[in-house]
Amino acid sequence: MRYIIIILGIIIISCNNENNDLEPQIIADFGYEIDSLDYFKVHFTNFSENARSFLWDFGNGDSSNLENPTYTYAGMGTYNVSLTVYGPDGIKNSKTQNITLYGYTDPNSILYGKQSKTWKLCRVGSAVTLGPNPSQPDLWWEGFYNDGSRTCLYKHEFIFNKDGTFEFVDHGVFWGDHTIWPPEDPVYESCFEVSSNNMVVNNTDLSAWLSGVHNYEFLYGREIILRGKGAWIGFPYLGTSSNHGTNLPDSVAFTVNFEQMSSYDLMTVNFDHGENGFWTFRYVSYKNWQDEPQLIE
Repeated sequence: MRYIIIILGIIIISCNNENNDLEPQIIADFGYEIDSLDYFKVHFTNFSENARSFLWDFGNGDSSNLENPTYTYAGMGTYNVSLTVYGPDGIKNSKTQNITLYGYTDPNSILYGKQSKTWKLCRVGSAVTLGPNPSQPDLWWEGFYNDGSRTCLYKHEFIFNKDGTFEFVDHGVFWGDHTIWPPEDPVYESCFEVSSNNMVVNNTDLSAWLSGVHNYEFLYGREIILRGKGAWIGFPYLGTSSNHGTNLPDSVAFTVNFEQMSSYDLMTVNFDHGENGFWTFRYVSYKNWQDEPQLIE
């Protein structure tokens, strides 16, 4: 009799395990679309499987129990949105993703506007810094200011077009950086008018750094890759992971951050060269360029 009871117990346990194995898996999944008219309104679509109830967290303290909610945010920003779905017996599953709103239906237009956008070095505060890491960006060098010492650098324009082309406009002037030009060169550490002669350093022709059109890729709203020999931003000799000097690479990569101000957009360009330093450059694009502070000559 004891053996019969043990066998029946094993059968019951086995049946319970089979029933558990047959329970449908709860999977949380969703997508979203920014409204074509209101760039702060987001339409969420629920792709979850085998769920009976839903809990949305819009990343700003607001929530919803609707299956496919539409939510309007108060302003630009990055919101950590999560969806938790519930099945029978309290089983649940969650998915989280970041949503960045710039006030444009195309989030990448923060870089290139509707069709094209011009960026120039910021004339307020330090335009560039150098430090050991992102948490100490100016420990090694607080950079330079709009004080008349490097006027030519503030005249340069960096233009990103929606079609994937990148244009640099030098306006006929360049800076003889000590990293490239030797002390005995007349243009050393000074602004100079460009010519075919003064763009040759140690028999290397650097005229590819002058005005020209190249291509770029904008990846994940975070990284930009400039493609084409001579394409640059920041300082022309900065590379993807280290200074390339006068050895012109086929591409240069860097990371960017954006902020929207009342009268201009701010783009922070970062080159992380590890032990050799973390470079930060501040570029601006004014909604009305008449608002740009005066350049000190």
